[in-house]
Amino acid sequence: RGQASGRTVELVDLYPTLADLAGQTPPKNLEGASLRPLLDNPNAKWDRPAFTQVQRGGFPGYSVRTERWRYIEWDDGTKGAQLYDHTQDPREFNNLASDPGHAPVVAEMKALVKKNWPVRVEGGKAPAPKPVKSVSLRQPNILVVLSDDHSAPHLGCYGNKAIQTPNIDALARGGLLSENFYVANPVCMPNRASLMTGRMPSLHRVRHNGIELALSETTFVELL
Repeated sequence: RGQASGRTVELVDLYPTLADLAGQTPPKNLEGASLRPLLDNPNAKWDRPAFTQVQRGGFPGYSVRTERWRYIEWDDGTKGAQLYDHTQDPREFNNLASDPGHAPVVAEMKALVKKNWPVRVEGGKAPAPKPVKSVSLRQPNILVVLSDDHSAPHLGCYGNKAIQTPNIDALARGGLLSENFYVANPVCMPNRASLMTGRMPSLHRVRHNGIELALSETTFVELL
């Protein structure tokens, strides 16, 4: 309780974590992993990268973060790429993507992008809905609190001395504070859909606001 973890984790890890803590077996098509090892030991070995995707102006953007590096690729690289060394440049001021000395790192990160998105992600609508599954009434009591339109440095528990966030700070003191947590998408509806399904927008197909999540997706609410 009240400990911080510097391991790189992502939003799609929450679904399998809740299933693990509730003693349930999650669907096999989830992309995240249970954070239970980090809840038990915030410094436990963890070598999974975090991925984020977004649709901008008719073309996709992909991001991958490892413990040291963050790489961003726009329109499969045709509209630019960015590479940042978080050990030396945590605020991402110096783009190293075009530096010949970092070509091996760029190649490694591009391979991770290609592995996670083997085909180009296009905008589109979700599949046609299917009948709603029955939901058991014997469910665990889990409260998910979402705080919108600000970044981590705007919270007291992340070091802000001017803005007072006592209630969120209290939650941080009683739980695990993640120092490297990445969302699946920076846009509201795609990100909430990833939270509910444990899948990236390229799979649940809610790739921008205004697209409804297909009823065929199994949310963690239905599972639990």
